[in-house]
Amino acid sequence: MALKIDLLNPTFSQYSVLQHFTDQMSQALQRHGVKTHLLTLDDPQIFLQQIQEHDPNYTLSFNEIESDPQGRFLCDLMKIPHINIIVDRPDHYFVSARGNCNNILNSRYSVLTFPDRAACRLLESLGHTRTFFLPHAVERDLNGPVDSDRPYPITMLCSLYDYQHKEAQWKVQYPSHIIEAMEKTLHECLSNKHKPYYETFASALGLFDNGIYSPDIVQYGPPLNALEEYIRGFDRIALLRSITDVPIHLFGTTPPSADWESYLHGQRNITIHPPVSYDEALAIMKQSKVLLNSSPTIYEGGHERIFTGMACGAVVVTQENPYLSQYYTDNRSILFRSDITGLVIQNLLDDDKQRQSIAAEGQRITYEHHTWDHRAETLLNTLENY
Repeated sequence: MALKIDLLNPTFSQYSVLQHFTDQMSQALQRHGVKTHLLTLDDPQIFLQQIQEHDPNYTLSFNEIESDPQGRFLCDLMKIPHINIIVDRPDHYFVSARGNCNNILNSRYSVLTFPDRAACRLLESLGHTRTFFLPHAVERDLNGPVDSDRPYPITMLCSLYDYQHKEAQWKVQYPSHIIEAMEKTLHECLSNKHKPYYETFASALGLFDNGIYSPDIVQYGPPLNALEEYIRGFDRIALLRSITDVPIHLFGTTPPSADWESYLHGQRNITIHPPVSYDEALAIMKQSKVLLNSSPTIYEGGHERIFTGMACGAVVVTQENPYLSQYYTDNRSILFRSDITGLVIQNLLDDDKQRQSIAAEGQRITYEHHTWDHRAETLLNTLENY
């Protein structure tokens, strides 16, 4: 009998990214012989009725489904394993939407995946053995020709994090020992970009020793979230500021407290555009020669923007990490960031043959290893152990 998985579509996702991921994973699972249903959470009564009628082996969602006021998860109440494909930071799930400590680590029927091996080690250290590595991916048929007309020399699609405002907030919000640990974490992580911020923060508080995290780390979800947002926001601005002589087209949302201009200080080579949907972003990437990606808090994994940019035929600029280095080679299939990134990009844009060569090789590797079909296969093989 075919395996049955009900996929839960999120009611909201910035730029509609998670809805897109959910649809692509459903199609990939179907190609692997899985019977899938796409459900929405708009009406809880209808939603529960549909699950009971389908009687799936698993339910699945991108990011976690919130617990009820008593801290109970749907999967534990229905005794149906739920696969939480987490797409971002692990510490976000230490705290529920109601501000309480999240007990997903104690959920018997929750399976967690993360796009970063470092995050998996954190959760495994805390005793959640049903955790495994599943990077982001891309659909198998974007096929952006590398030699097509590409009017955007450099593109970056991202939101602005007002990290200076966030820092001012937590400096009055937290007690002095927490502030001291946060400042130490930022100092170390901004200079050593390969060490996870949650490990550094835990070490500063005496909650990490010899590769093992203290269970008490789950009490520090809010300051960890603030640190992650600071690092992401800082890195995006640093990347944009490092390129001054080539036109950059920037697409993304801004918070009420700041705008791009306040952080970029009149950097004249940057054209700021309104935010776009995920489908619009795909079209823009297919018109871009170089795509900038900032994912400083994924330490051993892969972000969707890297794989999607390559599939769309752009040369992707991003941080190097051990996982990406297994597949991609600097200046042959990807551009890993360095102190001379701006100069490297300028030289590449002056050599269209070289640009197309790097883009084509990156695209080939991506389709060979990083589609949703590859992730569906990994998921199904791993579920056999649970």
